[in-house]
Amino acid sequence: MPDTDMHNENLIAVAGTDNVQDARALVSQGADVNHVDADGNFPLMIAVTKGQNGMIGCLLELDADPDKATKSGLTALHQAVNKNDIGAVRQLIAAGASLEPPGAGVTPEELARKTGADAIADLLSGERLRAAKEEITAQAAHKAEAMKKGLAKDTAVRKPLKIVARKGHTV
Repeated sequence: MPDTDMHNENLIAVAGTDNVQDARALVSQGADVNHVDADGNFPLMIAVTKGQNGMIGCLLELDADPDKATKSGLTALHQAVNKNDIGAVRQLIAAGASLEPPGAGVTPEELARKTGADAIADLLSGERLRAAKEEITAQAAHKAEAMKKGLAKDTAVRKPLKIVARKGHTV
């Protein structure tokens, strides 16, 4: 077995523990922090499943993909919701985990509501609103800049606001 394969398998094994020093050493020796083993496991999902929040933070710092999904479309954020682990949810959101499911699956927020994880559902809902506000603000700034240059009318700025308002959100 080549060294990289061995390092990858060792990283899979260490991901379910709190041994962040070994994880860092394995990645520095060439282990792929996003490696998927023959069973479909990957380090971040294992750390979330085992409730190893220190390892979750370590793997994210080492550039683990917070949106990596299993073949069935389950992301680490979905798993953190399943485990009702608000600490892991916060870490994944801070690392930029998508609030949308890969493909046409259920969102982490919907999953939280279905499983009665109300605090997590509220956190995800608030995060979704924050992201929508940021997008609208960025669109408005872009539109204002275009208007200064005489390239656009102001009607496009209002459209995203109307969409958000129709969905029952406030800005």
